[in-house]
Amino acid sequence: MSIVIVVSVSQLTIATEAAELPDYADELDLVWETPDDAAPVRGFSVGTDTVGVGICDVEGYHGDVSRRQAMEHAHVAARYLAELSGGRYEIELHWAGRRQGPLNFLSCPGLPFDTGVPVEAMLIFVPGFVNDDVAGGQAEPGLDSATWPGNGRFATVGTYPDGRADPATVVHELGHTLNWPHSQASSDGSSGYDNPVDIMGDAMAADGMPFGTLAFNRYAAGWIPASDVVRYQGGRHTVALVPPGGDGVQLVAIPLDEAATRVIVVDTRTRSDDDPLPTKGEGVNVHLVDNRQGKGMFRRHTQYPEGPPGGFSHVLTVGETLAESSWFRLAVTDQSEEGYVVDLVGFADIADSVFAAAILDVTQGHLMEPCDPSADDLFCPHRPVTRGEAAGFLVRMWGLSERAGIFVDTEGSGFGPDIERLAAAGITLGCNPPTNDRFCPHRLLTRGELAAFLTRALSLSGWGRSFVDVGGSGFRSDIERLAMEGITLGCDPPHYDRFCPDAVVTRGQMAAFLSRVGR
Repeated sequence: MSIVIVVSVSQLTIATEAAELPDYADELDLVWETPDDAAPVRGFSVGTDTVGVGICDVEGYHGDVSRRQAMEHAHVAARYLAELSGGRYEIELHWAGRRQGPLNFLSCPGLPFDTGVPVEAMLIFVPGFVNDDVAGGQAEPGLDSATWPGNGRFATVGTYPDGRADPATVVHELGHTLNWPHSQASSDGSSGYDNPVDIMGDAMAADGMPFGTLAFNRYAAGWIPASDVVRYQGGRHTVALVPPGGDGVQLVAIPLDEAATRVIVVDTRTRSDDDPLPTKGEGVNVHLVDNRQGKGMFRRHTQYPEGPPGGFSHVLTVGETLAESSWFRLAVTDQSEEGYVVDLVGFADIADSVFAAAILDVTQGHLMEPCDPSADDLFCPHRPVTRGEAAGFLVRMWGLSERAGIFVDTEGSGFGPDIERLAAAGITLGCNPPTNDRFCPHRLLTRGELAAFLTRALSLSGWGRSFVDVGGSGFRSDIERLAMEGITLGCDPPHYDRFCPDAVVTRGQMAAFLSRVGR
């Protein structure tokens, strides 16, 4: 994208030569609207934003900034935001004059600046407004009114005594005027400035240049189309994430409730001239967007999982997994030419299951599949398992290939080949002793039968702890051997003195058995 810069005595315009693009609607219902009297989330962030630039001299603040310096500071930030938007946002800057602030920097937005033309916001520089050796600022996204001063939309930025301003601080405060909130390491609200990979956490390079921001901020601003966002609600998916400016998916959004009041957002960042983030910040970034604290600029963005101030525990690289949720898991599996590849597995119906972690283990390893191919976001943890289904799971578990056709009732079964492989490995003997020429693929699998399958597959021997209800079971020795290996705990928590050998195996229980075997 090329940038056209027009400089005149009264204004500086940052514009793109790209053709006008259609508005990106919030088709994914991820961005909560602001209250009726506040500026809409995308009210000023798409198209041309007219901004006045002024200087506010406050008695007691020691320093000076020239008109040229102020316009240059504004220009750098405007160019950065235009690039970050991919051509969807441009700023037209108008000189608004210099005024004397009677009290402190808080009084500056109320001064009568004169831009000569209507503007939608004010960017005000305050010479010498430095706190703890940092030139700070303040901003508001304004009210639902078209122009300044009626809309109250402004950004105030302090400069050092010699007139310098950190470009990152200017971008940070302008970000607030676009309804971008602070970005922090934890949800306690103790600091809005401790996320080292987000400009809204005040992240900047040594020379004061800004790092990038969350893809969610760019989506909320209308800079990312819904076609470049994956709204994940379950199933198993592989997503190639690209960084800002890339061609492809830039954001994975995972709502944690039906109304999307809390959303886990995932994007990727790679170090570049436009995004000089630390090496530790390269990878897959995970954050939690919490709309319950407020809307627009007042929503809360925190690292996920929460970490120490300035930490990078929310940045994942190849081989690392996010397993903080009860119903989904995210693993970074590869680094592509542009960004990173992530695998997502999760199911909408397992959040309350005691077997949720085991289910994610076995589905991520492709040992078990969703229960309905037409709706891959369900696992059906309470559904009983048939003997034929169990054959398929066990064949995948051990990678069996050799076949032995010894049963007369498997023709027409979708699991016929798996049953033959199980027989060839000696894991099954049949279902009708002593003849054992049948497998009964459609019959529900009992816990005792599964114990026998697993004991044979693992070649277990010896004796282990017993349960009070297995004395008359033909599978007693198999059950006790499984218990000795820690593969079964029992069927009656918290006592765990029963095994329930005649109870049918559910898909959730099957996942638990396979997960423990895999460990």
